Amino acid sequence: MRCAEYVRRAFNVIQHHGSPRSVVTSSFRVPRVPFRRTSSSWLAQCLQAVRDKLLPKMAPEDTAAGSALLELKTLRNMLRLSASGSVKEELRDVVFVCIDCEAFEFDQAKTTEVGISILDTRSIVDIPPGSDASAWFSSIQSEHFRIREYGHLVNKKFVKGCPDLFSFGTSTWVQKADASATVLRVFQYPASAGRVVPDATETPRSIVLVGHGLKNEVPYLQNLGFSLPSAPNVVSRFDTARLGGKKSGIGLGRLCKAVGLDSQSLHNAGNDAAYTLRAMLIAAVLDSTTAGGFPAFLRHAMAPEIAERELRARQRREAGPPRGQGRRGRHGPSSHRQDQSSTVLPDPAYILPPQSNLSRKSDEQ
Repeated sequence: MRCAEYVRRAFNVIQHHGSPRSVVTSSFRVPRVPFRRTSSSWLAQCLQAVRDKLLPKMAPEDTAAGSALLELKTLRNMLRLSASGSVKEELRDVVFVCIDCEAFEFDQAKTTEVGISILDTRSIVDIPPGSDASAWFSSIQSEHFRIREYGHLVNKKFVKGCPDLFSFGTSTWVQKADASATVLRVFQYPASAGRVVPDATETPRSIVLVGHGLKNEVPYLQNLGFSLPSAPNVVSRFDTARLGGKKSGIGLGRLCKAVGLDSQSLHNAGNDAAYTLRAMLIAAVLDSTTAGGFPAFLRHAMAPEIAERELRARQRREAGPPRGQGRRGRHGPSSHRQDQSSTVLPDPAYILPPQSNLSRKSDEQ
């Protein structure tokens, strides 16, 4: 990716999420360095710093690396996969609610899709999950909501959107003004999901919120007037992106491939939510049946891909830089004479909108 793309992405974040005055005034300043010394990794760090400041965070535990093991242990107990495990009272009878959103690639303020998948643990009592949890899949209810005002907006340039290819039911059109109430109803009456009129006599149920990169969904739902951190009845969260065991996580497409899920038409919010919930269930089952748990299974499953990636990287290093992109800069050795002071980049308002999918999963396919 071109270095300049990172800067344009940072501008896009600032435009749509606001910024502290200390970060941005009338323009955005970055240190000037000779062009040949400017690296994509340096600019990526700048972007990450801006994104960390501007994107809302769900909770402190959502930013802690290496929390997947503890969550998996708790998840196994909640699903009754551990004979000797115990869980808190509030986690014994829960409903899993998985949520995913899509936004227009040239304007993240326009949330175009919301996908929700629900699993009531009461529906799988005494049902053996099987070696791949597939026996539980039929108990999952999936919904796909499309925002009517943005129905004409389809991502094509940076990710291939497929809002018309919901694989787990029929998509539902909702007005933007009604979207917040639609999502709220799911959290208020999770066991009545899918009904036109929810069961008003339903007693409140404890909800475990599931997602792939949960904190990324916060601004997308906020665009629709719904505050995900304030969603009612949520007692715990599970982020499948953390199953990769690294701070950067793992993409949904790669996770599905690793656990044997044939994921079709990703980047449809309804499909993404459905596959995310299924991947979570498979991970819990594998964690209880595999020596070394799910982390060991994932390392083994991804070993060929990692080896191939390392081989390609080694081949690139041995081949050297592409022709015409050697050590000499555009102006040769004299490029060191460039002004080392800071420079003011153009105002964000005058930059064409870049890829808006920066906070979502970039390596899923």
